[in-house]
Amino acid sequence: MKIRTVQLGAVDIVLMAVGLLCLGYGAYYVAQKELALAVTALGAGLVLLFASTIDRFESVKGLGMEAKTRKLDATIDKAEVAIDQLKELAEVTGATLITLMSTVGRHGGAPSVAEAHALSRKVLGILKGLKSSDEVVRAALTPWARAAAIDLFRELIQSVYALIQAEVSAMDTKMVSMSSAEQVQLAKQCQFDLGHPGRSMENILNWRLSEFEQKALNLLDSAPLIADAVRSQHREHFVRASREFQYLASNLDFRDRELWDEVRRKE
Repeated sequence: MKIRTVQLGAVDIVLMAVGLLCLGYGAYYVAQKELALAVTALGAGLVLLFASTIDRFESVKGLGMEAKTRKLDATIDKAEVAIDQLKELAEVTGATLITLMSTVGRHGGAPSVAEAHALSRKVLGILKGLKSSDEVVRAALTPWARAAAIDLFRELIQSVYALIQAEVSAMDTKMVSMSSAEQVQLAKQCQFDLGHPGRSMENILNWRLSEFEQKALNLLDSAPLIADAVRSQHREHFVRASREFQYLASNLDFRDRELWDEVRRKE
């Protein structure tokens, strides 16, 4: 912008000098009674002098030309802002594409919870800068929010599985006094009960964001084998996650950062 200011200043000085020169010639031709030449010179001089202070006017017409400087400046400023936003968008999308291409098919290819959240905030900032509608913003951020919800729900799945596994392990001592048939039957039942967490996330990719809130509570409440005392002891964690699911669905953002830090540590 400084170079542009210097350029405009130099142009203004040149236009003013030439304009004064034309006025001088105009006065000379008036004295010589050359009216045609005098009118042309004086007219050109006035136009050039106005042009030298063109930034004060919206438009100046003369010599077959029209310059709408204020509108032009506004358009240039908007273009510069758009270029900056496109540059930022290119940086974000470029880095993301490179990351995807470099990690696809490899272990650990998915971004962490923190990395995905940081990227979503960058995209949100760009879309707001471009004055995108709320519908466009929500459509852009929903895939990220769904992925985050799945990550948190999987952490809950692991917690429930560990609780059921603890109950199954406690039954090992009881199996000693059972008959072989009873042991087989109990083993089958335990195996089925251990599959409860996995069955609870069937078709999770098709769940709406609003469904995760209630499913988090149902996951614990419907879990088999777990004693009521143990269930009550761990219920607060699931209630906390349920509240976070509700906030995520409504605001497409995190509220309980400590909860998401726990998910990140378990990745």
